[in-house]
Amino acid sequence: MEDVELGARKVISPSIARETEVNILFGLNIAQGEIQFILTLIRLNKRWNQTDNPIVQDLRELRECLASNNEKIGLKKLLEPFLDLISAAQTVGPITGAALSSITKFLSYEIMDETNINEVAEAINNCKFESTNTDNDEVVILKIMQALIACVRYKASGGLSKRTLVDILTTLYKISTNFRHSELLRKSAEQSLIEILQILFIRLPSIREQASNQDLEKYCESHKEVMEFLCSLIEPSSNSEVRALGLTLVNVVIESSGHEIVFWPSIVNIVKDRVFKCLIQNIRSQYFFIVARAIRLFSNIFHLLKHQTKPQIELFFQQILFHLTNTQSPPQYEIYETLLDFIVELLHKPYFSAELFAGYDSQLPSANLLETLAKFLSKNTSPPNRSQEGLTSINLTSFDGFLATINHISKRCSSQKMSTQEELQADDLRRRKQAKKSFARGAESFNNKPPKGIEYLQSIQVFSTPLDPKQVAQFLRNTPNLQKKKIGEYLGEPGEIVIQVMREFVKLFDFRNQRIDQCLRMFLEAFRLPGESQKIERIIETFSKHFFDSNPYSALI
Repeated sequence: MEDVELGARKVISPSIARETEVNILFGLNIAQGEIQFILTLIRLNKRWNQTDNPIVQDLRELRECLASNNEKIGLKKLLEPFLDLISAAQTVGPITGAALSSITKFLSYEIMDETNINEVAEAINNCKFESTNTDNDEVVILKIMQALIACVRYKASGGLSKRTLVDILTTLYKISTNFRHSELLRKSAEQSLIEILQILFIRLPSIREQASNQDLEKYCESHKEVMEFLCSLIEPSSNSEVRALGLTLVNVVIESSGHEIVFWPSIVNIVKDRVFKCLIQNIRSQYFFIVARAIRLFSNIFHLLKHQTKPQIELFFQQILFHLTNTQSPPQYEIYETLLDFIVELLHKPYFSAELFAGYDSQLPSANLLETLAKFLSKNTSPPNRSQEGLTSINLTSFDGFLATINHISKRCSSQKMSTQEELQADDLRRRKQAKKSFARGAESFNNKPPKGIEYLQSIQVFSTPLDPKQVAQFLRNTPNLQKKKIGEYLGEPGEIVIQVMREFVKLFDFRNQRIDQCLRMFLEAFRLPGESQKIERIIETFSKHFFDSNPYSALI
């Protein structure tokens, strides 16, 4: 670390020179005052009131250098005594707290540069002091939290390494989950975590402005590491309190990023993968406070990333409906009401029904989400027990959501004449929906007898005549509700057309730069191998050819 001289003056103009000189003298004055205060505290402590103590000697030498105003003081020399104080295990709490307060001041008044920030943050993370009593110890811990926030808020905090950032979050996390601390200290640590995440992710727009598209991933490394750390907190293996905290913190990240998040693919990929995986698992929790936080997080993701997370959103809604209709292990009444209120609240939004229909109900291979939600609410409007008197709040809420859906559909149908562009979009949606229904009927026929299903789709002109193998391969790969057993039986059949379909089917898998076992696992997830050895041989032979065509120079392992 290079020393940056506080006394150095680079004159650009007389006014700037005077301002620089004033700032330097002000910083020197602050440092003198902090040293004098700490020396006073040391004087009151018998153990530390020793002339041969190296830290005390360093402080006194530094005070003399600052008082002379003639010797140039480097930042390293200015900070060293304070960092030594907070790193010494024998330092009593009040002295450590005073040193931490001094460092926080230096950060707040910007009396250091980027080269110092990592060293300072690491020293604060590893702060040690001699315990006296609970109240005094918690005061010191509170000052540690304040100093860590100051490190992240500091203008040069972009120089913090990803390891240092994660260490800061880990330190605060440990304080917030240590039940030996008071409730006030633990909640303060939680609030410190929230504040640091807000600082980090609100800066994303300014970081993007400074970086080119090629450098965006490099600038994103620290934020990715922070997201990975937060995702580890919401894993099902964590206890309920940790998961609740983790869901709150991930939600802070999404809220702080806002619409800027779409410009950071690495963060979006973490949301699509790890965050949604944990969300779907947490939505089935038996704890109300976890479900409530999971819904809040999903609501923000849905608003900001609905186009980037379409499959994940579909799966999330399906899990909610499965949870609500699970008669063998139904959710608690409070959780049931919360999930139902969330669905109804979305259905009250004018755009939601139309977006569900356009994005899912009219698209292959997506599920019919709007239709499924409407059927669920319709069925839920009356009590399950006909003899039961009166309607429950669940019945009334379901009826409200069902009416809201019908009301929005009615308004769109009775709206004024559409523009030409809107009419074309509506016609396209109708064609897509009709094609999806045809595919559904074809899938049902295929599950009974695969050849009959193919013939039916040809008869309604979904497939061309003569049969195009590419169309059939796409149907087998992408159509939902096809039985994997029937797909395997069909692909193993002899005949030139089926063999061509098999070749086109295997081309839909990307085997490049992957091990053969990974490719085989991916391939066999799409169907179930038939029982006949001849059929298996035909399928594996086609797979092998495509694998070696995709990896001509690769080894098998």
